[in-house]
Amino acid sequence: MLGQDKAHRFAKQNEGALQASATAGWAAKGALYVTLGVLAVMAAVGSGGKVSGGKGILDWVAGQPFGQVLLVLAGVGFAGYALWRLAMAALDPEYHSSTKKMVAKRIGWAASGAAHISLAVAAFQLLNGGSSGGSQRRMWLDEALRESWGPWLVGAIGLFIVGVGLYQFKKAFELGFMDDVKTHEMSSAERSVLKKVGRIGLAARGVVFPIIGGFLVKAAIEADPSEAKGVGGALGALAQAGTVWLIIVALGLAAYGVLNLFFAKYRTVDI
Repeated sequence: MLGQDKAHRFAKQNEGALQASATAGWAAKGALYVTLGVLAVMAAVGSGGKVSGGKGILDWVAGQPFGQVLLVLAGVGFAGYALWRLAMAALDPEYHSSTKKMVAKRIGWAASGAAHISLAVAAFQLLNGGSSGGSQRRMWLDEALRESWGPWLVGAIGLFIVGVGLYQFKKAFELGFMDDVKTHEMSSAERSVLKKVGRIGLAARGVVFPIIGGFLVKAAIEADPSEAKGVGGALGALAQAGTVWLIIVALGLAAYGVLNLFFAKYRTVDI
């Protein structure tokens, strides 16, 4: 417990920095998901958009006016969010590490931190004229699947992502995200909007994540890294199922982006 006490004190001493990191991350995530949703809807209706994932969106941002500035903001935001998630996973400032639920949450926080480090690195690589790193991810997956334990690990990760997706539905139904925001600082209209975009956004993630996890499980079973797909691949699969499905989920992901923008302004950071 002494080590945990030190971790708790460290978290409290750096509460302001963690709050700023989390806020920057929510703003960056909000902008990313809104853009992702809008471009996917545009692609669905044939208006020149593109069905893509997070790194694909960063590629698109790089080509826009002031793209370099936007990439800096995105990179800093994703790095800040990763810092907060990894700090929560490592420090467990609320002393819940002994419960199975919190162990699962800490694993999820660590995975989220790693994912957002990847997005931050991709943004900064694009600033230096490199690629967003999609081929590197495929290369790492290929190396993992060559190992005897690789398919088991990749399959387990896929199943974990499926579980995370199903958990999104639970959060949407129970409005669990409302417990994490400063509702007393919000107007009644803002609270109403937050409930709607939160439920719609989390439900959309509940659709997308199991598809991504399923692709990973398939890649593990077939030992074929090309079967693994990210958000862009999941949206592509929905597009094959029907344009209406793609539009519905894309709008949901945009709603999730709005939820994160609410978080950037009103969410509490538990330290």
